Amino acid sequence: MQPVSEKIRTVSNTDLYSRDFKRILDDHIPLLRSQSPEKKLVKREIAVRCEGDFYALLAELDIPLWMNYVVLRLNEYTSPTQYKNDRRAVIIPSMAVVNRLIEKYRSKENRL
Repeated sequence: MQPVSEKIRTVSNTDLYSRDFKRILDDHIPLLRSQSPEKKLVKREIAVRCEGDFYALLAELDIPLWMNYVVLRLNEYTSPTQYKNDRRAVIIPSMAVVNRLIEKYRSKENRL
């Protein structure tokens, strides 16, 4: 089995981690919930292994690192340490919708 640290992908898009962009994502959680999100089922052994580390769970589910914050918020967490192993499904937003938000954010930032 591949260690979690090897599954984590890096992204050089530092603006995606900015406070401003996180605020935009938080404001758009209802939109993200309404746009056909996917539910990924979590096997019991993975849930137990990742308890207290939602980001490790996302790595196990092959969710890109840059999606961590939005998936965290979409699943009603404010911290990755809140994950408990009794949750066996994770809501994943449509990447197309997230990408549209990113594009709008970046176009706005370029105009400033």
